[in-house]
Amino acid sequence: MTIGWQMFLPAVLLLWFPTSAMLSKKVQLRAWETFQSLHSSTSPRPWWWVPALWIDPVRAAVGVFLLRESLSLNDDYLQLVTEGPYAVMLGVLLVGVILQLWSAREEGVMLAPMGFVAGVIGVMVPWPVAVGGLVLAITGVFAFRNFASFFIGGLLGVGVLGGLLRMEIYWLLPAMGVIAIPLVANLVTGRTMEIPARDPTEV
Repeated sequence: MTIGWQMFLPAVLLLWFPTSAMLSKKVQLRAWETFQSLHSSTSPRPWWWVPALWIDPVRAAVGVFLLRESLSLNDDYLQLVTEGPYAVMLGVLLVGVILQLWSAREEGVMLAPMGFVAGVIGVMVPWPVAVGGLVLAITGVFAFRNFASFFIGGLLGVGVLGGLLRMEIYWLLPAMGVIAIPLVANLVTGRTMEIPARDPTEV
């Protein structure tokens, strides 16, 4: 198995670096219900003034691109499934998503890695599937008013559209797995999914 280490190591760093490590003291973790209190905030900066929210999808997309390049997984050949690089890709993605869930700020809370997952999917699947899945994921959040619904909607959107467009199963299943991991972790642990938001008391 040949690995392009010049791209593989930066890919692992980008995908394994936890979101929680990028959050400053000016950031709070909030569930969907607690966003209502932000409407009355007099802070000159909006709640989404959090670098991690914008960095996550970009670093995830770049990380997946470098990972596939370093492992020479750019061609859709079935034999790639039985080769070592494919297993390495799955392992790196699995660990990467799990690391994004961790947060030591509050008890019973896990981060909802929506931006990270969106960035991974944006590179792993064709753009019609990625856009459709993202639209359904965002719709799910507003329809059911919780962040776990993002992953339910995304899982359904990517799965259905990927199937309709006859996407190769050995790329579709890992993409769906990346979306499903936060959802499974949420169901198993019972932790509340929250996202970082700027503390309105901070100037």
